[in-house]
Amino acid sequence: MVELDWENGKLILDVLCVTTPILLFISPLSLYWPVFRDRWHSGQWPKDMRAEKRPESASAPPTEEARADSSLPHGDELQTIGATIGAGHAEQHVNLFSYPLERPGEAGTDKCVAGTDLPPLAVTSMFLCTVLWMTFGFGIGEPVVWASNILGALLGFFYVVLYPWIKDRSTLSLRHLREYMIQTCISLLLIFVVFALVLALRHERRAFEDIFIPTLGWVSCCIEIPMNSHAIVVIYQVWFKNHPIDLLGSLSMNCFTLLCCSVWVIQCLLFLLEDGKQIILPNALGILSNVLALYVRLVVRTGETAEGNAI
Repeated sequence: MVELDWENGKLILDVLCVTTPILLFISPLSLYWPVFRDRWHSGQWPKDMRAEKRPESASAPPTEEARADSSLPHGDELQTIGATIGAGHAEQHVNLFSYPLERPGEAGTDKCVAGTDLPPLAVTSMFLCTVLWMTFGFGIGEPVVWASNILGALLGFFYVVLYPWIKDRSTLSLRHLREYMIQTCISLLLIFVVFALVLALRHERRAFEDIFIPTLGWVSCCIEIPMNSHAIVVIYQVWFKNHPIDLLGSLSMNCFTLLCCSVWVIQCLLFLLEDGKQIILPNALGILSNVLALYVRLVVRTGETAEGNAI
């Protein structure tokens, strides 16, 4: 009877370990969808993604003098996002994307729909880590590990591809776009190396199972630890430097990440301690960072409500 209950507990944990990551992987849509919807209805998507089609404006085009006096391009003008390179006043712009930049105060108007301040690491790390953990799960033969990560890898790729077009369209986004390009290139390179090694070692069973898969698990662990630690840096920026709360992600992202990490720590401690040692540490750190994120979010929202009532 005790053994049957133990098996039932394992089954329940397996179901939770598959379903909670799915909720986590879907949660970024709470940030993507409102921006996508508003820009679609405002006519800024996908017309402003095509350089050959300029959005129509009822007002007369600005004069050359007005353009020279303006420090930022108009929200309805197609401009080229660039990565600023150099120091001081010497700048070189490398073309990355073409879409309208927003002027201060235009966010939320019919000229330019505000985007999200979500840092790129949130989506690039999701894409990279889900691919690595999916490969690790196939290697150790645990469906509970690879099942949900397949969906995570597909959604992660979707989030990475669409990230530049849901970002807040301001000059502050240039740094995030540079980080996005660097992180995406590194992620694709690592994924390529992992898949190349899988193909090269697929016939070497002993080397694959005894060396490559455990090493891949520890590599995935070492990659995810600094990524989860980065959340603590973001918490510091929101708490002490009054940065936008969107840097923490959405509320659903924090809640589902906390739930997912908690379930996986329990699963590994009870049933996967032999093969899942690499999974415990990053998920324990994920619990800590998201508990702190929820606390900071609560304090910031409470402070904003108090200020609003005082006014």
